[in-house]
Formats: sequence, structure tokens, C-alpha cells
Amino acid sequence: MITEILFQSPIGILTIATLLGIVVFLGWVGYVVVHNVREAGKNK
Repeated sequence: MITEILFQSPIGILTIATLLGIVVFLGWVGYVVVHNVREAGKNK
């Protein structure tokens, strides 16, 4: 029921898109940070 309301309204679609964007962004930032920390650890 809730998903139907979300997908029928532009605001709901926008909210879903924003949440997905935030999740993807945080995942990318986390990946970059971990990668940089590992690279820094190798260089020591």
C-alpha cells in the first residue's frame, strides 16, 4: 500500500531517488576512504 502511494506521487519518487542517491554516495565515499587507508598502510 505504502509503495503504491510513493510511486504514484512525484514527491514519493523524488524521495526514493534521493534516498538511493544518498546510499550510493555514502557507499562510494566509504569505498574511497577504505581504499585510501589501505594504500596509505602499504606505503608505510
